[in-house]
Amino acid sequence: MRDHDPSAALALVRSVITCRGADLVDIEALREGLDASEAIAEARGRGVRVIASHHDFAGTPGSEEMLAIIAALRGTGADVAKLAVMPQEPEDVIRLLRASTVAAGGSAGPLVAIAMGSLGAVTRLSGRSFGSCATFAALGRASAPGQIALEHVLAVLDAIERDR
Repeated sequence: MRDHDPSAALALVRSVITCRGADLVDIEALREGLDASEAIAEARGRGVRVIASHHDFAGTPGSEEMLAIIAALRGTGADVAKLAVMPQEPEDVIRLLRASTVAAGGSAGPLVAIAMGSLGAVTRLSGRSFGSCATFAALGRASAPGQIALEHVLAVLDAIERDR
């Protein structure tokens, strides 16, 4: 959804909230020049759960910046904070997993931390081990770079859980 008008996207989410067309919405909460706080409050007031997300399609911020982003997402009043980054090298994936582990250890609410693209696929499959409460999989066409087909994600998660 990086090629959309953020204001139009927020308006669409607000219309879904208003007509009670969803139980859960994902709101890009930290877009520059966009105030998502009213939409988040409206959703929560109508019993719609909210994922406050931030997507960095260009790269992976430093560890401290990722922790600050997660804190800001948690500060929106949403139910879940979601950080998605685009790794350029394996160290970026490791840095995201470290930040996720640190943020999850703070017990400040549920977190989803995902690295996009093929390099980040491991985060979609092993995120729970590093503090993520959920993952995203493709049912049909992928909606984000590196999204894995649902049946493959389920098979891997089943294998990991079986050995826990």
